[in-house]
Amino acid sequence: FHVQDDNDPPNQSGQHTFIVKIHPVDDLPPELYPGTTLHMTVQEYELTPFKKKFLRYTDLDCDDRDLKYTIKMVPMDTDENNPVPLGNIVLTDSPDSVITEFTQAQINHHKVAYKPPDQELGITPKVLQFTFIVEDTAGNAVDGLFTIFLQPVDNKPPMITNTGFTVLETGTYIITKKEQIGR
Repeated sequence: FHVQDDNDPPNQSGQHTFIVKIHPVDDLPPELYPGTTLHMTVQEYELTPFKKKFLRYTDLDCDDRDLKYTIKMVPMDTDENNPVPLGNIVLTDSPDSVITEFTQAQINHHKVAYKPPDQELGITPKVLQFTFIVEDTAGNAVDGLFTIFLQPVDNKPPMITNTGFTVLETGTYIITKKEQIGR
C-alpha cells in the first residue's frame, strides 16, 4: 500500500506491506479416526496392548499424539445380572500399575494394555465395556465407549457321568464316588 497526504499535488510514500496474522481457534473436539473399531478380543489371563486400529482419535487443530484419554468407568461386565468390574487398564511395562489417564502417543507405542482378572472365567465368554473422555490440548472433549470381548482359554464344560442305580420301593441308596455326578 501507499500513503499520501492532502497537499496538491499529494506527497506519496513508498510502497509498504501490512501483514495480518490470523490465529486459529481450536474449538473442535477430537474425532474417531476412520476405520477405528473401538473393540478388541482378549484371551483369558493375557495382557493385551491397545493398538491404533482399536483405539485412535484424531484432531485437526493439535497433534494427535497429545490427545489425552481419561477413564470414566472401568471395564465392567455387560451382563446386567452381574455388572462387576473385570480387569484393569494398565501400563504394558508395569502391569500392576492401574491407570486412569493416558495419551494417544502411549497407545501408538503399545504402552497401554488391558489386564484381564486373575479369576477363572469358566466356559462362557464375557463382554466388557469401559467409558472414557478423549480431550485435545485446548480442552475440547468427546465421550467414548470401548468394548472388550474376553474369551476363556482351554476351558471345557464339566464331564457328566451317570452310571445310574436301582432302589427298591421304600428302600435307600447311598450315592458314592462310584456314581460320580460330575468333575
